[in-house]
Parts: sequence; structure tokens; C-alpha cells
Amino acid sequence: MPFIEFTAKKTRNLDKPTVSINKGGRIVFSQRCYTDFLKGFKFAQLFYDPDKGIVGIKPTNEELPNVYPLKVGRDQKNAYISCIAYFKCFQISDSSRKMDTRWNKELKLIEAREIAKGTSQKSLFDN
Repeated sequence: MPFIEFTAKKTRNLDKPTVSINKGGRIVFSQRCYTDFLKGFKFAQLFYDPDKGIVGIKPTNEELPNVYPLKVGRDQKNAYISCIAYFKCFQISDSSRKMDTRWNKELKLIEAREIAKGTSQKSLFDN
């Protein structure tokens, strides 16, 4: 049987800002999320809405006692926060997953909500 060439292009959704949670308590921001909401900031305050399961991330340059340093990737295109204590405090699983993301203009923070399997990303915050 001869080989069949795979011809589909690898695609990445660079149009939508996303937040991912990685094992070990790391919140990772996509390039779009970093450039749209976090660029120019050094720290982030973390919040959690347990009723809705929404993670809140507020960028800041104030070095307050409860902020986490925003670490920028080597290529200056993405960023992450290491915050295992946050996950333990709110008993949030740190299993790897991608989150649907939006900017809350009123509170001036990023809201991230887990993408449920079989759910349209566009409708997560409409519920």
C-alpha cells in the first residue's frame, strides 16, 4: 500500500485570546491574550467566582502582597503565571485544559472559563 500525503494545513486560532491551565499550577496566556490585555504589566491579581467557575486575572503594575509576577516567554509573545497556591486555595484542578476568555471592561480583568467538551466556544459566556 503506498503512502498517502497529509495535505491539510496546521491551523492555530490567533484571532481569539485564550488562557490555558497547565499541570503544576501554571496559567498560560496566548500571544493574542498577552498583547491585547497584559503587555506592559508586571503583575496579576487573581480572583475566582466559585458559583460560575470563572477565573479572574487582573493585570497591574502595583507590587501588592497578593499579586503574582507575570513571566514573559523568551520570544516576548506569550506570558504565564505560576500560582499553585491559588489552585489549592480554591480547590481548582490544575489538569491541563484550555479556557474560553473574555475581557471584563467594568472590572478591568480577564475572565477565563473552562471549555466543556462538545460546547461551542462562542456561547460559553452567554449562559
